[in-house]
Amino acid sequence: GNDLIRAAHQAGYTDEIMLSAGLIRKNEQGKYYDAFTRRIMFPFFDRSGRVIGFTGRLINAEKDKPKYLNSPETEVFKKSRFLYGLYQSKKEIMKENECLLVEGQTDLISWHLAGIRNVVAGSGTALSEDQVKMILSLTNCLTFVYDGDPAGIQASVSNIKIPLQLGLDVYLVVMPEGEDPDSYVTKHGADQLRAYIEDNRKDIVSFRTDMLKDAIEHDPLQ
Repeated sequence: GNDLIRAAHQAGYTDEIMLSAGLIRKNEQGKYYDAFTRRIMFPFFDRSGRVIGFTGRLINAEKDKPKYLNSPETEVFKKSRFLYGLYQSKKEIMKENECLLVEGQTDLISWHLAGIRNVVAGSGTALSEDQVKMILSLTNCLTFVYDGDPAGIQASVSNIKIPLQLGLDVYLVVMPEGEDPDSYVTKHGADQLRAYIEDNRKDIVSFRTDMLKDAIEHDPLQ
């Protein structure tokens, strides 16, 4: 409950600094406590490799607590100017001349462990212009790889506008129904994942056309 506070005090950090960084909170009695307790921590790195924030995932579900807790925006951490994994992946993105975009941190970590490292994660938020420009500084090819459920498909479609406006070559890959990037690479391995991406990569025109065909096939009035 207060291990971080004690360690930070020993390192010379004040409560005010930790409070502004979102690392601690104050209870009704005015006492400070660690904001990230009983959570698996994912550090956020800037492009120079400095830790600028965190997200914490609950180890076990707890009533009235969010599954994921993110650092608040600070002077050094702006969500719209950050992409999870970019620092670790930037060299491989330049080498492959392609950036693969997944949604979650665990998706990215599983892919890195499997040897697929030209990947960043959007962390569940819509792509901003600053984020797209960060990708564009490394490659002009962006491939969205999202879950095979309706929410994943909608997220991929809603995210393509800014990359297209800024001139990127944009492709979309939807995982098989019931699969996400993490589960697929865990079950089938990197080689089969690469093959799946290659076989199912579509440009935006083909992707939207297929979506319309599917809608018509399931509409008895068409």
